[in-house]
Amino acid sequence: PLTAREPLQRNREFCLFSLEKSNNCRVGQDNRFRFHKPWSLEGKANLSEFQLRRRMSISLRFMSKMTHPILNSQALDTLFLHARSHNGWLDKPVEDALLQQAWALARMGPTSANCSPMRVVFIKSEAAKARLQPALIEGNRAKTLSAPVTAIFANDSRFHDLLPKLFPHADARSWFAGPDKEAIAATTAFRNGTLQAAYFMLAARALGLDCGPMSGFDNALVDREFFPDGRIKSNFICNL
Repeated sequence: PLTAREPLQRNREFCLFSLEKSNNCRVGQDNRFRFHKPWSLEGKANLSEFQLRRRMSISLRFMSKMTHPILNSQALDTLFLHARSHNGWLDKPVEDALLQQAWALARMGPTSANCSPMRVVFIKSEAAKARLQPALIEGNRAKTLSAPVTAIFANDSRFHDLLPKLFPHADARSWFAGPDKEAIAATTAFRNGTLQAAYFMLAARALGLDCGPMSGFDNALVDREFFPDGRIKSNFICNL
């Protein structure tokens, strides 16, 4: 299964992405951020799409004055506003290079202590789909078998073994290793693995793929078939 990202040299200018934190950053500080907060969706769940776009447009015009560029409306449509959970698929293959590109983007998203616990198995061949089929509920079988690719997003229970490489400036492995740390390790793996799977779907959409995530399957059966050593546990699956 694909593994985690390399550690990155952090740039303190990245704090400018957050209007709340920008005043604490002495590198490239911009005092325009001191008295303003970005527009949010809080309390706006009942807005029509027109109202949502209008308010976002106003907010984006203000945010365009920020140091870093923001996505245009077409990109936001692709990632959020026009994106749907797809159930029908083109009879067209998805190349491995495109999946690798999506992974390369997704793995750069932040996780706790850079733990990066998600592992992915891509189901493409007829033989692999036949192995997956018994674990699917009836309503998910046809759309999954017809999808060019099905990603099994899973979490590595031994993710902490890679922390000396991924988080080298502290003894982060000791935070999760040992029989008395199993609960916090499992919680950390599930939370951050789910977060990484969401990053992957956004990356896939950004690269032109549609996504159909689902949880209607037997996790235990998938684990026995694809992760028999017990170290890796399936989270959810996603057709692409």
